[in-house]
Amino acid sequence: MRLRPPSGAGMAACGTSSSRRPSPVDEDVDLVVDGDDSATYGPSQYSEQDVIVMSADGGPHEDKEREALREAVIR
Repeated sequence: MRLRPPSGAGMAACGTSSSRRPSPVDEDVDLVVDGDDSATYGPSQYSEQDVIVMSADGGPHEDKEREALREAVIR
């Protein structure tokens, strides 16, 4: 048995809805990512060390690369 809405009732009769109205959120607004929003959102959960893999068996060359990567992330 297949359930169908009464003729002319549309998708709303199926328990789903759709809207063609514009979203109340403006999608063209710039996102600021370098501000300090800790008062609003709380302390940060991640730092650069969570992103950059730190290996203990690297030589001087790897240390130099790691430092360059860390500087690039911080900027």
